[in-house]
Amino acid sequence: MKAKFFIWDFDGTIIDTYPRSTQILVDTMREVGVEIDYDKYIVMLRDSFGKTKQHLNMSDELFDLYLKRACTLSEPHPAPYKDVPELLEAINKSGGKNFLYTHRDKSALEYLDLYDLRHLFTECITCESDCFVHKPAADVIEHLIKKHRLDKEDTVMVGDREIDVLSGKNAGCKAILFDERRIYTETSADKKIYELCEILNFIEK
Repeated sequence: MKAKFFIWDFDGTIIDTYPRSTQILVDTMREVGVEIDYDKYIVMLRDSFGKTKQHLNMSDELFDLYLKRACTLSEPHPAPYKDVPELLEAINKSGGKNFLYTHRDKSALEYLDLYDLRHLFTECITCESDCFVHKPAADVIEHLIKKHRLDKEDTVMVGDREIDVLSGKNAGCKAILFDERRIYTETSADKKIYELCEILNFIEK
């Protein structure tokens, strides 16, 4: 499989945010007298923040407080995965393009600026963008394809969750699942990888 245009998820794909987000969840629940297991909820958050809220029976107010804390930049900052800068640069140097499509708010852009990565993306779409539709809908990817005249055969969605994979497949593109914790036994992805450096094998040159 080869691709030229890469549409990236953010949390758990570009930046390793889940350890911090999970610890904030543990601390937030502790404040209301509920002790939860870190190892259990880091897996659950990767699957769905909404499902995690339901599972913990969190009120809207408590969940909003948690999201505000999780999305606010504060030290210690979660770092990009070690191969991300080189991968983004390699794709651009090969004549390809990078795009960001995330459910996160503008804090995703703030992280990209913090680590000097934003210039490596042609366009970034967050939950505050006009064309935003929740994954696994294909709308945002179809918007990017039309706007930037991308060939679907040369376009791949890269993410750490099955909804990332399905958003790409629903748009008629390829999909790569980044499963660093080996959570998924089944996937609709064209390729499943355990380290981001494996993507070097899929860059069309």
